[in-house]
Amino acid sequence: MTDVTICNEALTAIGEKVIVTLSDNSKAARLCNLKYANKRDYLLRKYIWNFATKRATLTPATGTPEYEYSTHFDLPDDCILLRELYPNTIKYCIEDNKILCDESTLCIKYTYRVTDTDKMDASFVETLSALLARELSIPLADNTNLSSQMDELYEVKLSEARFLGSIEKDVESIEANDWINSRY
Repeated sequence: MTDVTICNEALTAIGEKVIVTLSDNSKAARLCNLKYANKRDYLLRKYIWNFATKRATLTPATGTPEYEYSTHFDLPDDCILLRELYPNTIKYCIEDNKILCDESTLCIKYTYRVTDTDKMDASFVETLSALLARELSIPLADNTNLSSQMDELYEVKLSEARFLGSIEKDVESIEANDWINSRY
């Protein structure tokens, strides 16, 4: 699987000819080259994909924030979406690709920028291809009906991918609280 294969899936879905490389001298290749990385990153950020999960232990960066917090940590270069902080009870904010807080070390879980297509989940690839087809349908096919069909296809693929991702996660236990226990 390559980025060109993913783009060709999108192109064939809208009835266009396939490309050999993203640098081909064709309108389709130029548009795929323009849109591929942005749409990949958009989709990685839109949903929590299990295959795109990383953990890191951060050490404080040099210097201190101007006010409110005592420490800041640089987000990893490949971070697309910060998901969780440990300890998860701390007060923090994100500014300028930095996590500001009052901790001396920080453990994080995040979505990283996956550029190696061999590491991408099959449902992500299907969803990305459908998203690209939606984005390419107007500039290449100039057909609003086709664009609507590709939008529906994208929503179906995203829904399927979310379902598959949800069954791969550990179910959080629900603990009864005093209010619920008072019923018994």
